[in-house]
Amino acid sequence: MIPRQKIVTFLAELELLGQAARKLAFAAEVRQAGGYYDPPKGGPWDSHLFEVQLHQVTAQGFCEDEAIRNWMKAAKALCGTAPARFGAPRNHFEEIENLRASTEPRVTM
Repeated sequence: MIPRQKIVTFLAELELLGQAARKLAFAAEVRQAGGYYDPPKGGPWDSHLFEVQLHQVTAQGFCEDEAIRNWMKAAKALCGTAPARFGAPRNHFEEIENLRASTEPRVTM
């Protein structure tokens, strides 16, 4: 079972931190929670990606920062805390009417 509340709380903490502090906080959480933090080995047959896994969410990136950002995106999507992709549906008819009303000359007496 995925600890949803723990992930949401940790995501909120990460959002408040700068890049360097985010790396330290993420590494500390990996140590405490038992995830993995696997930098590229550099060998010809090894993965050249930075791989992280925390709270049953896995992500990869070309660098440490990208792997953490990708983990955050995956965790947000998993927990349902990601913003809507396309936003709220729009009422185009209402928008057109409002635009017409704002641009038509007003008659005052």
